[in-house]
Amino acid sequence: MNANRAKPSLFDYLDYRAYLRAAFEAKKQKDTAFSYRVLAREAGFASAGSLKLAIDGRRGLSEEKARDLAAALGLKGDESDYFCFLAAFGTAKTDEARNRALGRMRAIRRFRDVKKVELARYEYFRHWHHLAIREMVNLEDFREDAEWIARRLLFTLTPRDVTRTIVKLEKLGFLVRDADGRLKQAEPVAHTEVEIEAEFASLIAKNFHREMMQRAAEALEKVPAAKRDVRALTVAISRGQAERIKQMNIQHMKDVLDVVLEDEPVEAVYQLNLQWFPLTAAEPAEAGDAAPGKE
Repeated sequence: MNANRAKPSLFDYLDYRAYLRAAFEAKKQKDTAFSYRVLAREAGFASAGSLKLAIDGRRGLSEEKARDLAAALGLKGDESDYFCFLAAFGTAKTDEARNRALGRMRAIRRFRDVKKVELARYEYFRHWHHLAIREMVNLEDFREDAEWIARRLLFTLTPRDVTRTIVKLEKLGFLVRDADGRLKQAEPVAHTEVEIEAEFASLIAKNFHREMMQRAAEALEKVPAAKRDVRALTVAISRGQAERIKQMNIQHMKDVLDVVLEDEPVEAVYQLNLQWFPLTAAEPAEAGDAAPGKE
């Protein structure tokens, strides 16, 4: 065991519980007398048990307690603020609250410097027009003209917003310029999945899906039926069949991408959404099991 484990860098973490475990182990190896009891006392917790529950994620962490815990761990200034925002992100009950906490985290420069890749993905997938404009550069008749782009988009976006979006996509690294100065995609496909903490990746994906589901609803009014395909099917099936159909949907998306990547003239930008979700909750097998919708 390394008795001189370095103090973990807070801004490397997107999970406050993981940071707490790493910080505790580092202090424990530096001082064998250090314990949950000592940390709980220094942070003003009622007991070592209540602190351990917070570290294990089985109990929330209020902003006041997060601030006390930060002080006990020697965090000051931006580090203390970031830890408190990180705790708020990790204990938030809704995505709205998570996005709000992340907004406060993004205000800290050291976080932005360390988590450039993660934040680039977060920014890109937050707004539908980022994806639409990135795809539009592949159109055969594409023109880097803000008014032309705004006219081609079916959903309202001002020329000024188009210009800002292009600048942002270049800054984030999703668009680059070729030797002739023309815009092109930095990579053929941009994924929501990157090697980051699951909770953060999940927020990115859910923000993206909400954006596109809203566009899908608007398309019912804006797009003629001949140019769209919207289908729905409600069925009663087994859980095994439900999983099988989920896997079929995943394969269908892969098949669509194979078609997209074929060498054909690119003339339009389309959006494909697939939603597959239960309309009923499982019946708890016994009293005391998870309530419907909570399993």
